[in-house]
Amino acid sequence: MDVNLCVWNRTEAPDFVKMKLPIKKAALWEKLWETEAESISDCKVSDAETGVAAVDRFLRSIDLYRVDIFELNTFARKLESMQKRELEDYCGRLEQERPDCLETAIYSMDTEVTVT
Repeated sequence: MDVNLCVWNRTEAPDFVKMKLPIKKAALWEKLWETEAESISDCKVSDAETGVAAVDRFLRSIDLYRVDIFELNTFARKLESMQKRELEDYCGRLEQERPDCLETAIYSMDTEVTVT
């Protein structure tokens, strides 16, 4: 998943950093450190695109600017680990249930696939 981060530096001028998620936590911290952000609260997600239409619609429906980058990384890791059929089922539920936040989409939506 491609993610753009808006990072506020010491001069209060935004700097944009593009990264690909999921990423290992240490590499993510290193990327954030390269932006010279003083804290994680200086980093705001400005855009995310997965190439999966249902997921992209969901991401556009929530306020990405308030999303924690580590939660978004967890979401990307969850999507990446799914098999094709499991992802299709998950996307169907994502469209039907319309979670109101990323945490709900990550932790509350069942990802079990029933075989018929």
